[in-house]
Amino acid sequence: ELSGLGSTAMLFDMDQVEIHRGPQSTVFGPDAMAGLISMQSSAPGRLGPQIQASVGGDGLVELGVAADVPLTPRLSARLSYGGQQANGFRDNAYLGTDDSNGREEQTLRAKFHFDAGKGRELTTTVFHSRANNGYDAWAPDNNADFRTYSDRPGRDEQETSAISARWHWPLSSTMQFVSITAASTTDVEDSYDGDWGNDEFWAAAPYGFDSTIEGYTYDFFDRTLRQRQTLTHEMRLLSDRVPRLGGEGVVGVYAKQLREEDAATGYLFGGDAGVLDSEFDVGNLAVYSQWQRSVAPGLRLLVNLRADRHGTDYDGATDAAPERVRFSTNGWLGGGRVALNQATRMGHLFVALSRGYRPGGVNQHPRLSAHNRPYHAETLWNAESGLHVATERGAASLTLFHARRHDQQVELSSQQDPGDPNSFVLLTANAGAGWNAGAELEASYRMARGLTLRTTAGWLLTHTDSYSFENAQGERLTLGDREAAHAPSYTTRIGLDYEHRTGLLARVTLSATDGFFYSDSHNNEAATHQLLYASVGYQTSAWTVSLWGRNLLDERYTTRGFSFVLEPPAYNEKLYVTHGDPRQIGVTLRTRIGASGD
Repeated sequence: ELSGLGSTAMLFDMDQVEIHRGPQSTVFGPDAMAGLISMQSSAPGRLGPQIQASVGGDGLVELGVAADVPLTPRLSARLSYGGQQANGFRDNAYLGTDDSNGREEQTLRAKFHFDAGKGRELTTTVFHSRANNGYDAWAPDNNADFRTYSDRPGRDEQETSAISARWHWPLSSTMQFVSITAASTTDVEDSYDGDWGNDEFWAAAPYGFDSTIEGYTYDFFDRTLRQRQTLTHEMRLLSDRVPRLGGEGVVGVYAKQLREEDAATGYLFGGDAGVLDSEFDVGNLAVYSQWQRSVAPGLRLLVNLRADRHGTDYDGATDAAPERVRFSTNGWLGGGRVALNQATRMGHLFVALSRGYRPGGVNQHPRLSAHNRPYHAETLWNAESGLHVATERGAASLTLFHARRHDQQVELSSQQDPGDPNSFVLLTANAGAGWNAGAELEASYRMARGLTLRTTAGWLLTHTDSYSFENAQGERLTLGDREAAHAPSYTTRIGLDYEHRTGLLARVTLSATDGFFYSDSHNNEAATHQLLYASVGYQTSAWTVSLWGRNLLDERYTTRGFSFVLEPPAYNEKLYVTHGDPRQIGVTLRTRIGASGD
């Protein structure tokens, strides 16, 4: 369970990636209020040996290698390595480097499968992942040339070691027992140049900052070291025929214990402190059940329920305060889902009503006031209906949904000290309520032999009710009564895939995204943007080579935006933005060793 963690190198040699929309109460052990992504790495014997390599602009180099290793007649293994490095699309004008925002990520994975006979199976996965990334993505002048001025670029490093064991034991012809245990340890470094500049930059016009007059250097840096240890255990009992009720069912218990220790150093509290040590413990115990059966010809009913006990304990201290800060939150939460699925001549029609939740917690940053530190659990009621149609030449799915959110959690940005740019923090707070409604469409159609049209489209309406927020100066601000942040009204992708019998391949995709609010704490918006992707290649039964391009029109579009005070001498509040990646072109080769080529 790696919520909030992960790296792109982990995606190599994945057998299956599932995206589950809406509240998820019993499909997996962890609960998710608005959706869940499940990734399953390739098992021994499924895909065979393979190699994947890419090179591209921005210094991109990728390599992935995977192979099966038979150990005994009952024990087999699959070993894989995935690595990636790139410069990060930034040129640091002060340092004269082009990799201060670079990425360097690697993952080693070993998956073992033991067949104990009579349907009993043990699958164990061990992996080690390391991300040695830079962080230098912002500039005071908001230039769109990907030029930065930091004299002390930050780091975005992560190292994770993890192991999981899944035991499957058939108890009878209709009942199975599954046990899943996982443990992981993660070390993280998050650091950044808080002023995004250097002495020469701030001394030049129009800023004119003179350290001899001001009495201090305009130089801010923040660094946080974080260590997280997670242990989860889950037990499921599955039945193909539930006694008395009939149908299929599952009951399960899920437990999680997470401990995180943070150590921050830098110019904290406007210089009043230089060290922060904090730790928090998160405990989670849940029980869940699911039952489904046919209730009429072509009609199936599904019901699931979940009860969840969640608690967080926080303890933090600085070198400037004699007393430690301690907070605790805990409570029971409940969720579930009722759904009907009807098979018709057109396809499959479903309607569902579900309740999800997101536990409350404690904001970790030391600058927050006592009022802003804890936040409460959010609950959501979601109603949806949809239709899936499949024909010989294509398929289409349409889903309509409406969700009501209570005690809605919102992500706020707050500058606790207007005179210190390093006091700009992110925090989670609760709004009163809100709602989401919209539609999602996925479709593909074979227009001719080897030529397929595909499209996805999303339409979204959101609203967050007004709520009040108290800043560090004791001022009460009223926010909300508008659309939610990072919720574009529409997103679309339309593309064409072509495969010729000789092995020639081609693909082109155009995406469009509506503008959206950057944050729940201010009303600045990103602009609408469109991106073009394309690839051409050639494939045989043993290998595939492709020339690809991303953002081929070299569109300049923004992804994040914060509003705060940074620039001397006026120190006016201003919107600062960072941009998405520019055009990138590369080549990828994939090969399956042992397959016969043409």
